[in-house]
Amino acid sequence: AFEAMIEMARHGVHHLAVTDGHRLVGVISDHDLTMVTGSSPVGVMKDVSKVTKLEDLVAMPQRMKRVMETLLRMGGSAEYMQDVLAEFNDRLVRRLLKITQREMENQGKGRPPVQFSWLALGAAGRREQALVMGQDYAVVYTNVPPERDQAVREWFVEFAQRMGRGLESCGFWCSPGAVMSDPERCCRNEAQWEESFMAWVTSAEPAALSQVAGYFDLRAVYAETSFVETLWEKLFAAFDRNRSFLERLGRAASQLRPPVGFLREFVVDTDGQYLDELNLDEAALDPVVQTARLMALEQRLRQTNTLERLGAVTRLGLLKESFSEDLREAYGFVTLLRIARILENSNGHRPSALLDPASLNRVQRKMLKESFSVISQLQDFALQRY
Repeated sequence: AFEAMIEMARHGVHHLAVTDGHRLVGVISDHDLTMVTGSSPVGVMKDVSKVTKLEDLVAMPQRMKRVMETLLRMGGSAEYMQDVLAEFNDRLVRRLLKITQREMENQGKGRPPVQFSWLALGAAGRREQALVMGQDYAVVYTNVPPERDQAVREWFVEFAQRMGRGLESCGFWCSPGAVMSDPERCCRNEAQWEESFMAWVTSAEPAALSQVAGYFDLRAVYAETSFVETLWEKLFAAFDRNRSFLERLGRAASQLRPPVGFLREFVVDTDGQYLDELNLDEAALDPVVQTARLMALEQRLRQTNTLERLGAVTRLGLLKESFSEDLREAYGFVTLLRIARILENSNGHRPSALLDPASLNRVQRKMLKESFSVISQLQDFALQRY
């Protein structure tokens, strides 16, 4: 049912053919799913694609929140939940792009002066963002002669500023240090972005790489150019010429270690301190994200989603099947805890992934402790390999 929902939402259709081999055996509709679940993302996503005004777009995240709460109660997996959220966020961003372009054109600013792409970075690039949580995006426009670049850049900087305000109106906000928080920094031509990536690969120290690692999760949400595909080819060639890059990136990724477990209602950190709040991102998800990124880049893989990266490197033999399955279970369990926490905490103020350990029952604590153990094993593997 979840797969059917996602396919309908992704393609903007209300019916799917059900086949047995090549034989048509039935049809399932969005209405069928809504009757079972009480809510479906298909209608919300279709409505997003029809919106023509920002004030109407602003209401959409609240509607999607109700859908996500229903899917969570139904026992949706982390993979399906993130897939639905990412598809919704992508559609909202693309619709806002059109609204913003039309607004600038109507105000005499003109159409985009050259072709461009809107890139998702970090969690958005991995299709792992939560509903209206911190996002990071960037604009890359085609190269123009030096005498034209300033005027072209000014158009895109204003465009990015308006997009930032629009996203904020919809409840999105920039993560600390996000490139999107600085329109001057997030708008560059293809040559300038390529130069930045190559500088990170060739010479950036681990401290600097830890700040930009999420850029290596980039994907195009909207693309008029083939910049992302071309960049990946150049990056893989650069990795071959700069063998120390993965080691430097690995040292940057080794700073975070999961807690060791629980003592009564407190989380016990690796240095023995008791924590009364647990940051699910830093404690459990980020170590998996960073190690999966390392392995994927080593194998020259273009996948950016963490679970897809783990599946790909397992098929290539880097991880044992049984350990990979444990890891996916751990990552999925923590991700669902995070989604539930954000949905609970998103009414009227900025949502948070901080968790009070006292709110967990005994089974959840046991599963979280086992998740910490599996993630620690992954980090030990990464420290050895890189």
